Amino acid sequence: MVNDYADNDGRTDRTDFYRLRRADAPQTSPLLWQPLGALNENENGVWHCRLPIYQVEEYDRLYQILTDPAFDAQLEIRSSGTVGYYTWRQFARWSGRLSGMNGRSLNLTTPSTAVIGNINWGNIATSATAATTSSIALNSNLSAILANLGAMETAVSLPPTTINTSLIANPAILDIIRNSDYAIDWGSVRRPALPAGIYTNPNDPQQPALIRVPAEAIQLLAPFRFDPTTHAYVFDAPQNPSQNHILLPDDILFEGDTITFYRDSTLRDQIYYEPQAFQLARVADAPYEPDLMLLFQNVLAEEQLLYQVELTFHVQPQIDQRLLNIAQEKYGSEARFTALNPTSSTLLLNLPLDAANGDPQPITQEAAISFDEGIRHSVTLSDTEFERVMLGFRSPAGLGLAGMVQATLFDGTAADIPVELSLTQTLGQLFDRNFLGPVDGQPGRYRVQLTNHIESPVLISSLYGVQVGTRFAYPQHLILPDGTTNSSATVQPGETVVIEYLVAPNDGPVADITPLLESTVLVNHAQLWPLLMFNEGYTSHTFDLSVSMDAAFFNSPPPDGMAQLAGVRVEFEPETAVILTPDQLATTATLRMPLLPWLLQQDAQQYRYRVTNLYLTTEGVKLGTPTEWTAQMGNTPLTVTPAMP
Repeated sequence: MVNDYADNDGRTDRTDFYRLRRADAPQTSPLLWQPLGALNENENGVWHCRLPIYQVEEYDRLYQILTDPAFDAQLEIRSSGTVGYYTWRQFARWSGRLSGMNGRSLNLTTPSTAVIGNINWGNIATSATAATTSSIALNSNLSAILANLGAMETAVSLPPTTINTSLIANPAILDIIRNSDYAIDWGSVRRPALPAGIYTNPNDPQQPALIRVPAEAIQLLAPFRFDPTTHAYVFDAPQNPSQNHILLPDDILFEGDTITFYRDSTLRDQIYYEPQAFQLARVADAPYEPDLMLLFQNVLAEEQLLYQVELTFHVQPQIDQRLLNIAQEKYGSEARFTALNPTSSTLLLNLPLDAANGDPQPITQEAAISFDEGIRHSVTLSDTEFERVMLGFRSPAGLGLAGMVQATLFDGTAADIPVELSLTQTLGQLFDRNFLGPVDGQPGRYRVQLTNHIESPVLISSLYGVQVGTRFAYPQHLILPDGTTNSSATVQPGETVVIEYLVAPNDGPVADITPLLESTVLVNHAQLWPLLMFNEGYTSHTFDLSVSMDAAFFNSPPPDGMAQLAGVRVEFEPETAVILTPDQLATTATLRMPLLPWLLQQDAQQYRYRVTNLYLTTEGVKLGTPTEWTAQMGNTPLTVTPAMP
């Protein structure tokens, strides 16, 4: 027990009791990370930024950190640009979501290659021993960038006319595959591969197209500080700091567990916490689906056409709202809560790899981890690995992938935080809320209306009381759509329920009530998965379809000005095509089953096709304009007609 203040100094925001603990490891990086703003160039060619500070306590803290060498401060400057790279790794992604296919067009342009260079520090104020380092977030094979969301704003840099569909038939294709910079794990073997649809260099069809990706250069100046006797102009209102900046641990008992919060010694209303888990987030806009996306890629490995899945997700830090309510009551209504960023962290995911016979293995991921915004990451799975993940998503718990974040906190303490990609427990609003106000003739009673705005039913299993200013709102019951009341309810998509509260003490009107409840998503897989699939995937399972055309179409004379019809080309997604001619009026097409109905155990004999006329001209066979894609189900023989001219 220590008491470093006089008893009569008038302060009331502390007690005389302090817990002393021994740090198990030295602090390895700054405790405080403060964005200073964007750098702007002035008329003298000097780059500068300006950070307004409105509280003297915060000013004292930053002043001390930036001037006292004991704090070992660092200055980090980030620059962004575009890197050009010739590669066969031609997959499209964008920040947070995937786009560019499935009925939407790619904007293909020819970019110039911009490489980020080092920043000239000039006469920046540094200590005599300061050293600078610079690195571009890019390794030799682009895996660091391509492994993350946001890797490609524009997938390829060539016009769509340069897509080389004939490359697959090239005799040198095996040599190109063997020398490809792209590979897939197939079973226990690492195999070079090519995407099924590839873009090539217009000057050399045997070489890949130019890909452009956004890259970031990070320069670190460490140690970094200002000498106030030389650079006093940096600080607008110099004052002497009053005390060192530290975090004070404080424990709260919650459901049998001890949860540690950390209080800022300078900004007393700033409270930090360690997340209890990282859970799958939901998109904030309609249709409010889970922030999870599947991109299917067909790849050619040796003589086999295979598919793999790029699974992209966003998980956010989670802490029980009831626990935060307890902490809010303890620290006061002005307290602000922020996740405590660690000094280091690593993401491990339990992946059902083919190489381990499908047994989940903890695999370290190259992922950017933020305890404030969460983790955006993607993993690549073979077809069998993805099917194992889908079994987890379709289980009652809805848990497709799990793992953990291994973190080291500022005091050297190790923390293992679970990561859960579950469809039944997601972070984000499941309901639209409408405060209905007081109940007529029933003093102290208020109602809140909830409308399910997601794609699946939601089970409300428990209601909890909530703080309303200095009063408390006690939930009484749920009012169901048929007017009956209950303590729990299953709310269908678009359906509405009402929660009735009793507010005590009843000493004035209530402006609003934000419900606190326990809920579970009852996943409607047929409605959900089409929202999450960026493009249609196909299994290795096939079915045969008889395709034919009436001979009368070839015997009829062509209209004036039209060439003679020589045949039709019937294309089936994703890569099958057959040709019908007067000499071959019928044939059999072998089609791959689409993945989604197959995974949902529905009738997977589904396909889409289109027809292109082949005309015989003096210059040879000419292709007409293809029809729109037509969807069909089953293996009933398909009779086609030529496309309308």
